[in-house]
Amino acid sequence: MAGHEHVQPDAKARNPYASLARRLAEKPVKAVVDVVDEKTPWLSPNHITFGGTVSNGIASVLAAKAEAPKDRIIAAIALGVTGATDGIDGTLARRRNSKKPGSHNSRKGAIYDATGDRAQELFQGLARVYAANKRGDKLGKRAAQFATITNPISSDARAFAGARGINVPEGGMGARFGRAALAIVSTAAPEVKGTKTQAAIDFVSGVSNLRTFAKRLSLAKNGEIEKAPKDGEKDLRPNRTAEKERLKAMLVSTLATWGATAVTELMLKEPDTKKDSSKDKGSKVKKTLALGAVLSLGVATYLKSRERGNLPQEVTEQKPTESHGQRYLGIISEFEDYSREHKLQHLYVGGAIADFEGKDTQVTFDHENMRVYLINHPEPSMIRSDGTVKDMDIILMTRDQEKIKAAREYFAQKAAEAKQLGLPYPQVSIESIYYPEGPNRKAWKQFVSAQEVDEQDNISYVLGETSQQIPWETMAPWTYVLEDGTEITGRNPVAQAIAYSLRVPSGVKKKDLEPKEFEKFYIYDQKRFDRLKQDIRGKTPAEQARILANPEEQMKMLRAKYLGTEPRDSGFNKTALVGRVAHQLIEEGKELGIDYKAMYKSWIDYTIKLHNEPDFLTFLKGLVTEIYWDTIGTQVAHGAGFIGKLSSFNDKMAG
Repeated sequence: MAGHEHVQPDAKARNPYASLARRLAEKPVKAVVDVVDEKTPWLSPNHITFGGTVSNGIASVLAAKAEAPKDRIIAAIALGVTGATDGIDGTLARRRNSKKPGSHNSRKGAIYDATGDRAQELFQGLARVYAANKRGDKLGKRAAQFATITNPISSDARAFAGARGINVPEGGMGARFGRAALAIVSTAAPEVKGTKTQAAIDFVSGVSNLRTFAKRLSLAKNGEIEKAPKDGEKDLRPNRTAEKERLKAMLVSTLATWGATAVTELMLKEPDTKKDSSKDKGSKVKKTLALGAVLSLGVATYLKSRERGNLPQEVTEQKPTESHGQRYLGIISEFEDYSREHKLQHLYVGGAIADFEGKDTQVTFDHENMRVYLINHPEPSMIRSDGTVKDMDIILMTRDQEKIKAAREYFAQKAAEAKQLGLPYPQVSIESIYYPEGPNRKAWKQFVSAQEVDEQDNISYVLGETSQQIPWETMAPWTYVLEDGTEITGRNPVAQAIAYSLRVPSGVKKKDLEPKEFEKFYIYDQKRFDRLKQDIRGKTPAEQARILANPEEQMKMLRAKYLGTEPRDSGFNKTALVGRVAHQLIEEGKELGIDYKAMYKSWIDYTIKLHNEPDFLTFLKGLVTEIYWDTIGTQVAHGAGFIGKLSSFNDKMAG
């Protein structure tokens, strides 16, 4: 919907990036919005978006069915009129928000806008595909398909640039207005005096889409990030959080467009084929079977993903038991013994330690000997509440590749022995630090942060081309001691807390649950504060200003929203609990003259750099990992259901 594609709520309508069409339409659109805002206060911008999309779909059906020139012209006019409503929703949303801040949810509006745009273009494209097929115009059909599948990508590139903080001009034939104009003309006049104008126009549209996509992608990669305005200047900076949400919606819509175009191709019949032709029957059967296979696979995947896990039934039905818990501790202790015997430096990370830090756990520290004593901790458990087996994450700090190989073989053998006995065994993920003499890190396939040592023996956190040198002392092992005397080798509690934010470029994983208190626990995640701003939009401007200017008030709201709930058996979410232990260590360190916060400043610097200043490829990976963890990531990581069989994929994400 061209009316508010990438025009920021805080930018004036006339800006250097707006197209000529947008500027020319500004006054008539404003006149319509004045009437709508005054006469129909109950009508929301999203209502207009939805109504325009539905109306456009109806007009597209009329265009597909039209045969006489007069009918096609009427259908094209209807498409133009329904498309014109597109310019109203964004302007109305900005008008309403200027009058009453928070009256319109910009995040949801951006998603509706993106999906509505793609839906309208899809409707019109498929209408032209259908009409060309009905005319027996194979060239027109292919050209319409070409235009349809390339229509979304230039807008995707523009949203991608906005998510990086870069503005991209919206003009050109491959822009939204240019695509819409070409679509209407080709619908109204598919042929003129024997010339296949629809085929020619759609071909031009598709090529323009590709050219615009390439230009915008280049700007997104190499352009300058919009800077904060000086006094009196317009603020043209993109709302990066909103643009990122828009981009995710657009990417999903783009995939839906491609899928719908493919399904339409399967369903369309050649117009002159004889009904009794055996060839036609065979073709129809093949298409039906292909479509049935796709639908069946989708249904099977959905049903399988809802299963409780891929454990044997007798294990799945068991709740966490003491025997499983003791076996879990036994597996940890056995590898501790193995490591001592083979002089293998290692660190347990993630849940192997965090799961013992509950809301009622009492923690004491031996700072000199780097030991953490956990009293009244949660009972050990190998089976999660969803019936899946827990995993174990281990980092090996050795240059000896044979030792790393032997450790992997050790766990593989133990897992095979457990399987023969019908017992569950955790999936063990072993990562090693990258040393110069070892295997090279493959930056292009790396989706999680790793540690890398250079020729001068400096160690850094790295993901792609984004890196930050860290002190070796921050990798020093600490020993966690449980009530029964079990000892687990892990990281410093501050490192354990920060690691949840720097693991992937998209921030804390959804499976580790939402919130933390940034200033208290030193876990950086800007998205939580962006969401806090969304939460307060319903308040008066004075209240909003007071909260945004008062960090203590923000922390109070975050605590009330997140730490007051009990999403896990332990009572709080994982990141809040490890953060609380880290905070206690920092406070005790101050009394002893140990500045743990300064010690791990480089880790926080890397996290901020990873989230706010990533290299181009790492930024792309951040989008991918955010979608991954918001959808199937937890099931894959937990080995749950049909897609849980891909869980070994997680072991390959460190490059």
